Amino acid sequence: MTQIEAALKEFNLVLERKDLEEIFSRLGAERDWHRLAERVSQLNKLCRPMGVDLILRRDKRDLRVCFASLEGLHSAIRALAERRGYIQKSFAAALQSKSAFVIDRRCVPPKLLETQRTLLKEMLARDLGAFGRLDIDSVLVEVPAAGQAKGATLFSAAAAALPGCLLVTGEGGSGKTTLLYTLLSRWNSLGRKLGSRTPVYLPAKHLHFDWGRPCATWEAIPGVDAHMAERLAEAFEDGRLVLLIDGINENPACTDFANPAVQAFWRTAAKNSCVITLLPGYYHANLKIGPLEAIFRGKMKRLEVPAWGNPQYRALFENLSIAAGGSRQSSLPSLAGYLNKLSVEEWQKSSSLIRFTPLTGLACANFFASNQAMRLPKNEYELMEHMTSFHLRHESIKGTSSFSLDTALGLLMKLAWRAYA
Repeated sequence: MTQIEAALKEFNLVLERKDLEEIFSRLGAERDWHRLAERVSQLNKLCRPMGVDLILRRDKRDLRVCFASLEGLHSAIRALAERRGYIQKSFAAALQSKSAFVIDRRCVPPKLLETQRTLLKEMLARDLGAFGRLDIDSVLVEVPAAGQAKGATLFSAAAAALPGCLLVTGEGGSGKTTLLYTLLSRWNSLGRKLGSRTPVYLPAKHLHFDWGRPCATWEAIPGVDAHMAERLAEAFEDGRLVLLIDGINENPACTDFANPAVQAFWRTAAKNSCVITLLPGYYHANLKIGPLEAIFRGKMKRLEVPAWGNPQYRALFENLSIAAGGSRQSSLPSLAGYLNKLSVEEWQKSSSLIRFTPLTGLACANFFASNQAMRLPKNEYELMEHMTSFHLRHESIKGTSSFSLDTALGLLMKLAWRAYA
């Protein structure tokens, strides 16, 4: 069942009294409604074999149209339109018009998924530095999920938590945004499980909460125009979205529960499915025991992004090497040769970095690729200078308001230790 079909099944068509009078003439006296009931009974003989059921609700003075699939509705419309009678043809036209309105009003356009996936993919590709023209999908590494069943990956563990609410915690540069991109890029494999829910990528820094409004605004979300914002707001209220909320630690307003708009946003979010990313320190300081868990009534699960080990770094360097070797960009095949000589163990031993994340691995690969002599750094300060520049660039690409404190702390502690120990 497609997203549109599922949405139409959930939100049945209703022909109101004015719609019915345009087809069946004036409906005033009780005998008029009795005659209408007989006509609806005759129409049902044609429509029900196609999965369309007409229910005349005399107490509400309307006609409810229920159907199991969009194909069945279209078959019923075609069958009615092919009849000679004026009533059947007029009823078919009314159903066609009303169904088109419901499709437009109730369904978030599929192009939103593709647009957001493309924008996020471009942002992640810029993190590759010298390898930015490579296809990010060819570089991604499957990361084992800690505390899960044997063979489970971060993606499979996150997918298993849906529909529901999942908090994804991990250090800066550990791959939280990449996980959200993976969910978007593989959404078709999750569609059957999640029914008609639409995934929406929400960078938390773009969420604004005005005291005078009942909820957050949508217009600033990447890929969303004013018209689509109205559809998203309606789908949000109906509980038909999967919210991929990235980095709520980057926007303290998201957890300012003194603001009624923030409370309203999270109460409505609880009707939808959510995947929320944040730093572990922010989780322990603000969310471990707080209003958000109360709003989700204990249904909130947590997934920790684990530290990478040598197998993941080897896989990253191997993927970069293979993708670069097959690239048409003239400089990348030679860089692939350099990467083949890059030893994960040697990097870890020479750098003694406090935090060795996937972003650190990319920085290491870029340092090696940028030095034609295929050498390691001359000293720790050369490495630290490169790492600082690379991590600052990462923060600027994400568009965060300030440099990551965790990243800065790790770099400064390392420099201070070497300088003053």
